[in-house]
Amino acid sequence: MFKKKESPKRELFALPLAWMVASIAGGYMNATSGVPRFDVSLLQYGIGAFLLLIYYISAAFAKKRLTDK
Repeated sequence: MFKKKESPKRELFALPLAWMVASIAGGYMNATSGVPRFDVSLLQYGIGAFLLLIYYISAAFAKKRLTDK
């Protein structure tokens, strides 16, 4: 969907979108008594998405720094 964008812009668009989809699906999967648990899934998938976002941005800056020299 975001193939034409360069990195890290591609990840800035794709990761939050994937986080929302995974959180919605995870909320329904964590429904123990029939009530979806979106709070749990938002936190679980949000931590991973945030760490991946930090990784992708730092890798893009490191790559840019190496090519600028």
